Amino acid sequence: MLLSICIPTFNRAHTLRPLLAAIKDEIFELKNNDRVEIVISDNCSEDDTETIVKSFILTGLIIIYYKQSTNVGFGNNLTRAISLANGRHCWMMGSDDIPINGAIGKVLKEISSGADIILGAVLTNKVVRPLLNNIENEVKLTNLIDLKNFLNNCTEISSLFAFISSIIIRKEFWDQTKIPENLVSHPYTHLLRIFTGLSENNIILRYVASPIVVTGIEENEWNAQVFKHFELDFYTLIYLADNIFDGEKEIRAIFGRIFKKQYGSTKVLCARSNCDQATWIKMSPVLESWGYGKQILRKTPFDPLIFNTYICIKKLKKWIFK
Repeated sequence: MLLSICIPTFNRAHTLRPLLAAIKDEIFELKNNDRVEIVISDNCSEDDTETIVKSFILTGLIIIYYKQSTNVGFGNNLTRAISLANGRHCWMMGSDDIPINGAIGKVLKEISSGADIILGAVLTNKVVRPLLNNIENEVKLTNLIDLKNFLNNCTEISSLFAFISSIIIRKEFWDQTKIPENLVSHPYTHLLRIFTGLSENNIILRYVASPIVVTGIEENEWNAQVFKHFELDFYTLIYLADNIFDGEKEIRAIFGRIFKKQYGSTKVLCARSNCDQATWIKMSPVLESWGYGKQILRKTPFDPLIFNTYICIKKLKKWIFK
């Protein structure tokens, strides 16, 4: 088995159906379609997820289906899906995302290159998000200098292996990279495991500059709340800098630049307005060191108004792209 498409899911039957349909259509067009399996770890869904999966199994798709007895959180659910995979490589796939037509065949060709990790660009709201600049095809990550060069070419936090559907990883690399037990349940458990492996091994990464997946628009517990996602990204980058890279100042600064690209003034205002004073005071010195001005970091009596305006704009945007 060459490729396992690993899908953690929870109460997303309505998006899982078109995802499986898209995968089925391409797999059945490929010769030797037994090279691809689908692994679904269901986080104790209460909707029609199981029924839909069984209907696709009847079509001839190779599907491994596992249902958790309780909701174990995203990190544990993703880890379970990968643990059940038989493929040489695992494509982590969000259950509300859809591979672009032809992407599975493209990924299968990339696997033959011997890469440990394949990273592909993303299409969001019909706009291509190139996750890396100035990088074509193969990158060797063998030392700290290589890693710094790679990080300097990252365009956003998703470039740091945060967005699961853009990542195809050699299963042996995943299995051999050990992380502390408390990080297995982390929402970015995949990112933390990958960076741990990057710091311990010589890695070959292949970058696919053309999009391989269309992102979904489903809200989750993280992206539904601007500060919650802001805080998750902030502390994850701090953890990487301090624990994986031993506080290396240049890497910490690089992470700061990537964070600042991701969170411009408007997003910082929204995060600030949705954060309590004590928490914001703790985060502010690091944010200031990353280049944010004191004025934008200073909470004001107008913060509730700023946040309510943000919510209205977000609802309007969701309605436009619905």
